[in-house]
Amino acid sequence: MSHDFRLKFDEIKQNDPTTAENNNNNTTQEYSSPGYVRNIDFVWPDGKREFLNYSYLVNAKYDPEGSITLVFTSDTVTINGSGLNDLYDGILVQSIKTVFCADSRYESLNNQSIVVTEIVITKNA
Repeated sequence: MSHDFRLKFDEIKQNDPTTAENNNNNTTQEYSSPGYVRNIDFVWPDGKREFLNYSYLVNAKYDPEGSITLVFTSDTVTINGSGLNDLYDGILVQSIKTVFCADSRYESLNNQSIVVTEIVITKNA
C-alpha cells in the first residue's frame, strides 16, 4: 500500500475528501467575502439587467419634472418616473444598489414614494 493511498484513506475517514487543497478540478474560485466595490444595478420589467460601477460615475443631474441623468465614462443613463428626489439622494451617497423599472401602467397602483417608469442606457461617443 502506497503512502499516498494512506493519506486519501485518512481523508475519507475524516469525511472530507473534497477539501480545496486536494480538489484541483474547479473551474471557478470565489472570494470568501464580498469586496468593497459599489455597483448600481438596473432591472427592467422583462428581467434584463445591467450594472455600472459607481467609480465611473462622472456627473448626475436631477430634474424635478421627473428625470435623473447619470453620466458614466462609458454610458449615459436616463431614469424617468416620479418621486425621484429620494433616488437621486441615494445615488449621491452611493447607497442605491438596485433600481427596478416598473411598467408605467402600474404607476398609480404603486404605493412606494419612488416610481421608476423608464430606464434608458446609451453608449457615450
